[in-house]
Amino acid sequence: LRTLFPVLEQTGFLDRYAAVVETGEPFEGEQEYPGPNGHFCYQTTIRKFGDGIVGNFIDITDTRRSRQQAEDALRLTQGVMDAVQSL
Repeated sequence: LRTLFPVLEQTGFLDRYAAVVETGEPFEGEQEYPGPNGHFCYQTTIRKFGDGIVGNFIDITDTRRSRQQAEDALRLTQGVMDAVQSL
């Protein structure tokens, strides 16, 4: 993994994956991956399998961006409403 995806070590993901192997406790959560082809977000599940791991990665980049845009629009709308009420 270090060779194929060096960013895994830089972001600490490799340590999480190693912990799964060492403890047997699965990892589940969202991970951001700042790769060479852009910034991506994944819903990740890592489980121990024999002496290694098995991973499931679901790309949630578009969902995360849409959620952020909705939150930004809500803040903008709330700001406008607050401004109008103070007139």
